[in-house]
Amino acid sequence: MSESKRFVRPGEEVGTEEEFEAGTGTLNEDGRILASIPGTLGGQERRLDVIGHPALTPFAKGTWVVGRIENIAEPVALAVVGAEELAGQRAPKSSAYVVLHASYIKRGYVKKVRDEYRIGDIIRARIVELKNGEFHISTDDPHAGCLIAFCPACREPMEKRPAGLQCPACERRDNRKLADDYKVVPLTRE
Repeated sequence: MSESKRFVRPGEEVGTEEEFEAGTGTLNEDGRILASIPGTLGGQERRLDVIGHPALTPFAKGTWVVGRIENIAEPVALAVVGAEELAGQRAPKSSAYVVLHASYIKRGYVKKVRDEYRIGDIIRARIVELKNGEFHISTDDPHAGCLIAFCPACREPMEKRPAGLQCPACERRDNRKLADDYKVVPLTRE
């Protein structure tokens, strides 16, 4: 293979079946060899391989992601992204960590992350920048925010009520920055 090693993204054309054989991390689609994972393009003789990098994710600025708040260390929250939303469909898990700063939670002043989110909450956010090797997210859009909130006392999913959120089990009340499509009906565990 004469091509030098370079980083490729899923769906990127890396060669044709006339020149090469599709190897690890690639797929053959109508004679075109495409990368199926993010990674470094390599191979031997007539074979193309993509060597994956698990820490690398194909996120771009503006990408919608769904994740779970894992840790809060004021003034930031650390979330693990469980899925990427592309045109309303979720892509496979990426398990990448992203950072949510209090200033990106909602429009207006936010004193503490804990006033808006709790550990374990499932949120929808948008990637806003890559800074110092970390993906930063924002939930200041009406479509972004908490999709499922869990009661801080008993960990049951909370129901949306006119006055905020309420736990159906222990009746504790709480507030979150909710997404516009937060589950209005009670959620059941499977």
